[in-house]
Amino acid sequence: GEGVLPEHIILDLESGSVIIKAKIVPPASVNLANLSAGMENVGAALVKNIGANVPGVESVASGPLEVTAPKIEKVDTAPLMKLAKKQVKTAVKKRVAEEKESAKVVDGELIKQEEERKRKAAEDAEQQKKFEQEVEEELRKTKEASEEAERKRKAEEDKMLEEELRRKQLEEEEQAKLRAQAEAEEKDRQRLADEM
Repeated sequence: GEGVLPEHIILDLESGSVIIKAKIVPPASVNLANLSAGMENVGAALVKNIGANVPGVESVASGPLEVTAPKIEKVDTAPLMKLAKKQVKTAVKKRVAEEKESAKVVDGELIKQEEERKRKAAEDAEQQKKFEQEVEEELRKTKEASEEAERKRKAEEDKMLEEELRRKQLEEEEQAKLRAQAEAEEKDRQRLADEM
């Protein structure tokens, strides 16, 4: 509060991470007197919050949790800024690494999706080709069957025509025989009549 944000707090972990030093570098707009007044009970509140929000911390602690009374003073901020920059640089580096790893995961997923799309496209193309081949084969068989039926019909028509021509030829031959026989009989009658 009082204009102090998380980025204004610098944490320094000592060996073993048992002692944590927190330094606050507030912006120039923060009134130190007001900040000091608000920090009087911060120690007890911080211990209470740690105990409540970190399960099991008391069981692993070698002694009671303590927060020393905060000191508010004007100091040279150059070392603190150096430490803050280091923390920011570490955080940025970690964030960049996380984003790169996330990008790798995304890229890998995109590659998988593209490979799956290509596989599906190839499968669809193969099925389409097979379908077209089946249709083409069916059309060929239908055409062959139609042509065979047409050949049979034509052969049957030719056979019927040939039989009809043969029948007419036989009729004409029979009629010619009958005419020749009738003419012969007429000649015989005429000859007999002349002899009488």
